[in-house]
Amino acid sequence: MRPTLIAVFFVCVLTKAAPAQQAGAQGPTKSDGIQKDFSYFETWGLKRKTFSLEMLEQTLPDGSRVTLGRITYVLEFDTEVSGYDLDTLQWNIAPKNRRLRHLLFDTDNVAINANRIHDHRLQGEVSGVPGEAFRITFDFVLTGQVPPGALKKVVARSL
Repeated sequence: MRPTLIAVFFVCVLTKAAPAQQAGAQGPTKSDGIQKDFSYFETWGLKRKTFSLEMLEQTLPDGSRVTLGRITYVLEFDTEVSGYDLDTLQWNIAPKNRRLRHLLFDTDNVAINANRIHDHRLQGEVSGVPGEAFRITFDFVLTGQVPPGALKKVVARSL
C-alpha cells in the first residue's frame, strides 16, 4: 500500500498535473481557514512571510481514497542571529537531522499525524541576516479515515 501511495503522490502532486486530467481526483484546496502556528521559529528572530497549502484527493485502484498534501512556507529573519544560536538553528532545520516536526490537527484539535515525522526540503540559506529568507516544503498523505476538510491547524516545532 505504501509504495502505491508514494507513486500516486509523485505522479499527481510533484508533477503538478491538472486535477481534471486525473481519474477520481478532486481539485486542490487552499489554505483558507487553516491556523498556522510557527511560534517555534520566533526564538531565532524568524517570522513567517508566506504559507501555501495544496491538497488533492485521489481514489486508488482498490477504491480507497487518500489526500495528498504539500505545505510550503517562507521564513524571514527579523533580527540578526549569529554564533551558537545560528548553529543551533541550522542544525535543527537541516533536513538530514530530522529535528523539525510538522503536526497537523483536526477540528477537535487532535494531532492527525502524531507519530510521524515528515521529511522536509529546505531551499535557500539559513544565514541569520535580517531581511534574508528561506523556504521549507513538506509533503504528507491523509488516508480515507481523515477527510481533507478536517485539517484545521499546522504547527511546526522541534523534537
